[in-house]
Amino acid sequence: MMYRITYGLLDIPATDPLRRSITSTRGRGLEDMDGAVICYRIPYCRTDTYRHSFFISGARLWNQLPKHLTVLQTPESFREGLAGLHIKH
Repeated sequence: MMYRITYGLLDIPATDPLRRSITSTRGRGLEDMDGAVICYRIPYCRTDTYRHSFFISGARLWNQLPKHLTVLQTPESFREGLAGLHIKH
């Protein structure tokens, strides 16, 4: 769901309540968007309800993904990349 929101594949704006933080992986600044990685800023949450809401939890999980997964071009390649992850519990 976060992949689809991030890349505009759903009619849910990724700007509210999510705030993007785009960084360059190549160290040359944002003018080289080929190396840009989208992360989300996690706002301060005063309540547990908000802290555990979909958008905050989803943003936190998205930011923890390996960067090579967040820049994949299609939902199918993203899904395949997730299937190859070894997640520790």
